[in-house]
Amino acid sequence: MLAKDIADSHNKKLKTANRYINCNKERFKINIDIIDLKQVTDSHSFLKQLKDNYILTLVQIGNVNHIYLLSERGYLKLLKIFKDDKSWEI
Repeated sequence: MLAKDIADSHNKKLKTANRYINCNKERFKINIDIIDLKQVTDSHSFLKQLKDNYILTLVQIGNVNHIYLLSERGYLKLLKIFKDDKSWEI
């Protein structure tokens, strides 16, 4: 899942979800729990798909430093950090 989708489903701003991820990077295994699509060497195809499928606009892609993709395990780790009611339900 993209951090954007997770933030939306938990009624949080994307920048809040990204901040939680950035402040807790040591808790995530890079390229297992989380992948930053802006840092992947061949990210052009990923970013093009995000644009072509109307997930993010070119402006949004250009304005952010990170586009995080989380595995199921990464998502569950992020839920522990969120500490909201929906996280407890999941």
